[in-house]
Amino acid sequence: MNESEGIEIEKFVNFVAANKTALDILDPRLSIAKEGVFETFYAPFEHINTKARITIIGLTPGQTQMQIALHETGIALANGMSWYGAIERAKYSASFGGSMRANLIRMLDHIGLNAWLKINSCASLFSEHRSLAHHTSILRYPVFKGGGNYSGQPGIERVPFLKSQVDRWFAKELAALPTSVFIPLGTQVQNIFDQVRRDQNISDDRSLVGIPHPSGANAERIAYFLGRKRADDLSRQTNGNNIDRARDELILKVRSLE
Repeated sequence: MNESEGIEIEKFVNFVAANKTALDILDPRLSIAKEGVFETFYAPFEHINTKARITIIGLTPGQTQMQIALHETGIALANGMSWYGAIERAKYSASFGGSMRANLIRMLDHIGLNAWLKINSCASLFSEHRSLAHHTSILRYPVFKGGGNYSGQPGIERVPFLKSQVDRWFAKELAALPTSVFIPLGTQVQNIFDQVRRDQNISDDRSLVGIPHPSGANAERIAYFLGRKRADDLSRQTNGNNIDRARDELILKVRSLE
């Protein structure tokens, strides 16, 4: 982050610290930037665990994750915790919060990531083993479209306003994680991650690509990935062969990790 970026973010940091638990997630004073139907809001997601063994990458924090992060940060500050301690705690509380977290944990365990990390379940990456993981998003700060969560349409590469945020925050974040294994979730996240990975000469050996996005809207793909739905029962919108291939490759790749 250069000096001007630091000054800009400091404005939001000071506002959150001053208001603590009395925050509205769509308070205009938390708005970083707006263009057309898109608006990016501040939430405390800048903590980076540079020693993480794995980095899990989503699209962008939604309103649920934003609310949790602001609430947890406010409580921690009110209890006397430092800003950096508060945002570290808040990030682990908020990342992939809600139903997404349970889906994500099941899929990570299914490909054997827990065994590679020598933990019982990847659920503990959000608690006692949180030092092993870093959680982030292609769009670091919450992006809303027309007042609702941005779900990936239109694609980031088609919206300069969004692409600039990838370059400004995500690309620099990736560079700060020189030994991590990366897990991008969902097709669009995987495509953007691959562009940044190639630009930075990050080895493909350090990326685990093919896990469906853990959103509830992806329930059928998740169920099939986990072996809870038969191929004969899939809708036309779900390609079982592609999921089979991605899952099998992921299992083999995890086994080959050092």
